[in-house]
Amino acid sequence: MATIESPLIGAWRLVTYQTVTDADPDGRPYGVHPLGTLLYTADGYMGAQLFQVDSVGAGASPRVQSFSAVFTITATGFSFVIKCANNPAVIGSTQLRTFTISGRPDILCIEWTDKGVQNRVRWQRVSGGAVR
Repeated sequence: MATIESPLIGAWRLVTYQTVTDADPDGRPYGVHPLGTLLYTADGYMGAQLFQVDSVGAGASPRVQSFSAVFTITATGFSFVIKCANNPAVIGSTQLRTFTISGRPDILCIEWTDKGVQNRVRWQRVSGGAVR
């Protein structure tokens, strides 16, 4: 099996998830203090779990997203094919993302636009098993 050499490889913790639309330039669909883990392996697998841990209104359920996928590095970022997910509608879909990594500690910024909504998700590299 081929080994992927990329700065994406490793574990990341969710810092912010922001959506941008004309109506709301600073949307926070997972709240102000989201919780999440993102994993990339050198053999091309990835997994992501995102959770809204801020309080939600009475009768409302917190937002949760979880999936695993196979990814490849592209000229402009990376693509992945979702193999299993808590949302069955996305299984088998191919997703395209751009990314940058900067700073110390490493901050991974992943961006994409879907149905007119710009998404910006920031992750911090995890070391020593620290998730939060």
